[in-house]
Amino acid sequence: MPGPLLVEINNGPGFYKPYDMKLLSIFTYSIFFLLLSCKQEEENCETLRDDLIAFNLAEVKSELDIWLGELQPDLEDPDIHFHNLKSFILRLESDCMLDASMVCFACIETYPPQTEIKIKLDSAGHQIHRILDVLTPSDSVMTISSMHL
Repeated sequence: MPGPLLVEINNGPGFYKPYDMKLLSIFTYSIFFLLLSCKQEEENCETLRDDLIAFNLAEVKSELDIWLGELQPDLEDPDIHFHNLKSFILRLESDCMLDASMVCFACIETYPPQTEIKIKLDSAGHQIHRILDVLTPSDSVMTISSMHL
């Protein structure tokens, strides 16, 4: 004679345990916020492209000075801004798909010295070139000072 019969209770289709429901909610919200942040980054990059093309220095400065402000100087490393500028250029390339390169580092002999960054972008099939002059002080964060051809 077989042992006792075990019966599994089926709670019907679509039944989730409370723990599973929490995980599903967290996963759904995470995807939503990720997509929202990607959309915002794309819009920021489109705005940046438009401002570069239009020679709108005030807007380019306000957008990119935030990025530069995240790159803090290390007073014990004299080449810290060189490495920070490399990071900045990589971010321009990876986040906004801009063709950016450093023309020269601290080559404009002002106080503080300035670095030139060349950005190439496409505008309706035409290649546009912009040069950003970046103030590279040894004791504070970098900022955009000017833009030219």
